[in-house]
Amino acid sequence: MKKNAYNYENKSTIKGRNEYNTVKLNIDIIAKRIRVFGLKPSMSMTEILAISEIKKVKTDEITAIGMTTEVLKGFDILHNKMFDLVNAALNAGDNVTEKIVTDLMRYLEKRNWMFTA
Repeated sequence: MKKNAYNYENKSTIKGRNEYNTVKLNIDIIAKRIRVFGLKPSMSMTEILAISEIKKVKTDEITAIGMTTEVLKGFDILHNKMFDLVNAALNAGDNVTEKIVTDLMRYLEKRNWMFTA
């Protein structure tokens, strides 16, 4: 039984990392899109991480259910913040950024549904 529990935990950790990597890739695309307009970040990565609402979780100390809960919390925070980004893109007439963000929101909504179904 311990082996199955371990495998479940390990698979959950891998799935959590996959979710993280997918979102990270999409955020990187958005960051590059901002650079297209000649803008530079107003804060360093250290400063951004310090004020981030999504905090790093130690995966070696979390259960599969705990990891799923943390992933869903992160999805919710990102989804809510993206509404502001979509509005800013629309106000600037930037349909490309609006589509990129809308597609990521659609992904988050689908993954949220899959985790909670």
